[in-house]
Amino acid sequence: MESNKKIEEFFKNMNGFLQGKNIKYGNSAFNPLGIFSKFVQSEKNQAIQMCLIRIDDKLNRIKNGSQLRKNDVIDLQGYLAILSILKDWTNLEDLQD
Repeated sequence: MESNKKIEEFFKNMNGFLQGKNIKYGNSAFNPLGIFSKFVQSEKNQAIQMCLIRIDDKLNRIKNGSQLRKNDVIDLQGYLAILSILKDWTNLEDLQD
């Protein structure tokens, strides 16, 4: 049956895709680093929770990568900027030396 072959092909491709992502992100979906995401439980804002999790995913990818990639560094900077905005940490005058 043609549809069964398409289903089989889809899941074969999905398997490779997910395994590749799992390798790149250092098994973070199943074994997260928990550096930033350890604060998820105390955080009520769902957007902040997801941002913390994404930061850990990106850190796992950097940790397990064979090279430092521009994309990963820029993504991490973006997530950290978004986290600062979500936490309303936009005034940085108190951090001046």
